[in-house]
Amino acid sequence: TTRTTTSTSSSTTTLTSTKATTTILATTTTTPPCAVAGTVVTCSNRGLAVLPAIASATTILYFNGNQLTALANGMFSTLTALLTLDLSYNMITNIPSDTFS
Repeated sequence: TTRTTTSTSSSTTTLTSTKATTTILATTTTTPPCAVAGTVVTCSNRGLAVLPAIASATTILYFNGNQLTALANGMFSTLTALLTLDLSYNMITNIPSDTFS
């Protein structure tokens, strides 16, 4: 018998097997809007209008295909390891001179 329970504010999954005495309980408080694989963060095509918190060790950030309309001064200043940034297919109309400093 397998039972799965999920709620919107936190995700809880419980798996119970009649053949085994193992119960697995996994709980997360939020579902991140981006996928993370090592130092690569992919936020592509998520309908995001703002950049979520991104780890400073990120080397590649894909934020293409979202609804970003403006970039702020210093917006990427904490991403000190960033080598590649993809902002294509957003609705950016303004890039201040200090955005990348």
